Amino acid sequence: MQKKITLLAALVMFSSFLTAQITFQKKFGGITTGYANVCKQTSDHGYMLAGFSQNLTYDFYLVKMYSISQITWAKTYGTAGNENLSAAIQTTDGGYMMAGFTSQSFNYDMYFVKTDANGDTLFTRSFGGYRNEGANSIIQTTDGGYLAAGTFTDNSTPPNTSLLLYKMNASGDSTWSTVLSAPGATSYEVPREVVQTTDGGYVIGGEYSFGQFLHNSYMIKINNIGNVEWNKTYQVTGNDNVASVIQTTDGGYAMSGSCIPAGGLFNNLFLIRTNSTGDTLWTATYGGVGLDDIGRAQQTTDGGFIIAGLTDSYGAGQGDAYLIKTNANGVVSWSKTYGGNQYDQFNAVSQTLDGGYLASGAAGSFGAGYQYVVKTDSLGNSNCFQNAASTITYHTPIPIDSTVLSNFISPSWVSVPLTVVGLLDSTSHIVCFNSTGIDEAVDNNIEASIYPNPVSDLLTISTISKTDLLNAQFRMSNLTGQEVMEGLLNSTNGKNQINVSHLQPGIYFLAI
Repeated sequence: MQKKITLLAALVMFSSFLTAQITFQKKFGGITTGYANVCKQTSDHGYMLAGFSQNLTYDFYLVKMYSISQITWAKTYGTAGNENLSAAIQTTDGGYMMAGFTSQSFNYDMYFVKTDANGDTLFTRSFGGYRNEGANSIIQTTDGGYLAAGTFTDNSTPPNTSLLLYKMNASGDSTWSTVLSAPGATSYEVPREVVQTTDGGYVIGGEYSFGQFLHNSYMIKINNIGNVEWNKTYQVTGNDNVASVIQTTDGGYAMSGSCIPAGGLFNNLFLIRTNSTGDTLWTATYGGVGLDDIGRAQQTTDGGFIIAGLTDSYGAGQGDAYLIKTNANGVVSWSKTYGGNQYDQFNAVSQTLDGGYLASGAAGSFGAGYQYVVKTDSLGNSNCFQNAASTITYHTPIPIDSTVLSNFISPSWVSVPLTVVGLLDSTSHIVCFNSTGIDEAVDNNIEASIYPNPVSDLLTISTISKTDLLNAQFRMSNLTGQEVMEGLLNSTNGKNQINVSHLQPGIYFLAI
């Protein structure tokens, strides 16, 4: 047992994957249109993309990619109506959970699809009742269940739209639901993201208005059963649209999105940084005189932030996809635009294990097929169709307002199971691809995935083509260059396994 634990700490390095930062731009989807609203690196070092596509109706889609941009499988999920995906995660069992809304008549309901690691449906659920309900965010909670944050619209005239939290167990069955709403006049509270906090509770970020045109931002902290502990509201410039909320590594929070600046006509991006009780530490906005929108963000391993969106202020086309990297204080480190002479945008971004970034959204610049994914290095370089946005504006912090929200328990609604699985047109096209580094062990024309890393016993080398590495020789050496293993890869199904359980803990290099 001790040996296994020690070996799990070992790092097996492959020069073709870990000393290089692979970059690419890719568009996919064939004749279908849609948006890639989610992009994340998966536990096997590949990537997941999720969003919605339109053929005759709208459906969820989920795409699994190998680490060098090769699509492994692509599937759609839905009903005879329309389904629009807002959020998706990889779950602890290696599968996936998707969330959004479904419409089969004139009303909308929350809609959830849980799959296994191959994208095959395990269960689906819809949740709704009064008028319109939709899920904007989904997380897996520490108890193995799920929490969705979305909207609830009642039957009043005019209707109130409130924040709806819906808690499920691991099987997708309801355990509790809560509606959070401001008291008084007609109100509008829309959550954009929920995160579980280190104390077992949750923080939700979104925007609200009270019978007025302008939206302000809010952040609400609740305990593990939905009771409010504190809440704060923030007015960045008078009309805010929140895209994400983050618990930062120091226990505080960050919230990002877009806003219309005072005296301006178009959105800029914003980033709000708070302490552990939601009090503002600083606020920054970014952009130019054109439209700069969306503002999805993630904290990076250096303590700074990466922000994704679109820009009409900079770039080469009608609108370009946009990345901004800041330091821990919100000051811009670099910013870049991506795309061609048509409309391109990013809806999501995440940092990858090699220190680079994966961003996804939609592109109109590269012919048929709108889903768009870009993998960059740590400086935002992707090898083609990019420009530096050197004239980006950084704005200093501004005052923040606050108000108080109340909460009440919603009625108990019934989950209705629905199951439809289809295939997404997985037609794809590499816009550009590059892999730079030293001693590359695998030719760029071979699509391979090597996992797990670190490894304790069996190391798997998997290729798209079943015969790519048939009869290839491998050698493993330690840091001093001493060879510790060699052999042949002779699998005919595209998966080769090497038993490394006898090796001492340490760092090893594999050459094929």
